[in-house]
Amino acid sequence: MSRRDDSRRSQRGVALVEFAIVLPFLIVLLFSVWELGRIFDAWLVVTNAAREGARYAVAEQDNSVVKDKVNEYIVSGYAFRLNRPGGDVHIDLNDPAYFVIQRSGGAVTVTLRARVDIYSPVVAALANPYTVTGRAVMRE
Repeated sequence: MSRRDDSRRSQRGVALVEFAIVLPFLIVLLFSVWELGRIFDAWLVVTNAAREGARYAVAEQDNSVVKDKVNEYIVSGYAFRLNRPGGDVHIDLNDPAYFVIQRSGGAVTVTLRARVDIYSPVVAALANPYTVTGRAVMRE
């Protein structure tokens, strides 16, 4: 009987050691997927906001109205996380590096960029903050 009890105990110990080895990789994988999901979410909001801006830019000649509509769309997508201390998405519509409306040849191009703060160390090693870009072109 004692041999059987010893083998069960040693198998439990092996399983615990294996779990302890695999756990850090699982945690890194989980946080990386979470960060990539946040980046994808920001990209979707920025792309859709650029599309909304292009729609208004085609109908409206005033860029300030277009900027207001883009801002409304972004705020509705990021109610509590946008441009606030501790927030993780930063968009400055007054900075030409982050918001551009171009009119040429009967087409309007709206380009919008956002900086997404990265918290996972694996993804942050690639780029922190990560910049996502949305661009929409519509004909007048």
